[in-house]
Amino acid sequence: MLKKHKVMIVDDHDVVRMGLTALLEDSEFEVISESGSVAEAVEKSLQTSPDVILMDVRLPDGSGVEACRQILLRQPTVRVLMLTSYRDEEAVLQSIKAGASGYVLKEIGRQALRDAIRKVVEGEILFDPKQTLRLMNRALTHSTDANKLINLTNKEREILIEVSKGKSNKKIAEDLFLSEYTVRNYVSSILNKLDLTSRVQLANYVFEKGLNH
Repeated sequence: MLKKHKVMIVDDHDVVRMGLTALLEDSEFEVISESGSVAEAVEKSLQTSPDVILMDVRLPDGSGVEACRQILLRQPTVRVLMLTSYRDEEAVLQSIKAGASGYVLKEIGRQALRDAIRKVVEGEILFDPKQTLRLMNRALTHSTDANKLINLTNKEREILIEVSKGKSNKKIAEDLFLSEYTVRNYVSSILNKLDLTSRVQLANYVFEKGLNH
């Protein structure tokens, strides 16, 4: 029997938790825990060790972003997918800083949510690339790495975001209507400008250093 991925749901509304649990029935995911507050989420995550947490942004005793940060400090291998009703760029930025693996809206469809959870479990990062580009540009003024980022062209910043999502050069080329050779040159240039040596370091740069201040 195929081992199921363990899911924890954090939301202060019983109906939402029930709905998400029902939505994930008959899938490769198993809801093993629920909570409705920051404090409870941190405690239950330690008790149950989920593979992925569906985390609401707004909770009665604080922010789901803060819960995400506290959980990942203690359990860095847990994946957190922010699931909210609010289109809030500041919340997206704070989620990135806290180490969340993605940010999706509750209006997402059944299959799309399952796909999102699956991708997060597999290590992908799910943030809208256009929104992330705006946040990156906004962070330039405040970032300690501003000088390095300023040296990147807009196209290089766009490529950097695509690389941070775990995409191959071939996939990036297809999505951005470029040749694979051109993408490879862009990636090489980005690595050189940022004084990095690997694609993993590029991803960490976007979600840790580039937007960390």
